[in-house]
Amino acid sequence: MDENVKLVAGFIVGAMAGAAAGLLLAPEAGDKTRKKLAKEAEGYRDKAMSSFNGKLDELASSTKDLVDTAKKSIKS
Repeated sequence: MDENVKLVAGFIVGAMAGAAAGLLLAPEAGDKTRKKLAKEAEGYRDKAMSSFNGKLDELASSTKDLVDTAKKSIKS
């Protein structure tokens, strides 16, 4: 799972850097550029939180399964 977290984090950072560079180099007014950048960052943040919460749910489920298995093993 550690490799998956690194992969997702790398993808998110790369996507944010690319989006920021594209917006900053675009020939628009500063105010419009900042608003676009903030909106893009919010979207990436939401995607990152969704991915993080999904992985957290997977971890919680796996941990519960492991605890249940251990309890059954101890009772046997």
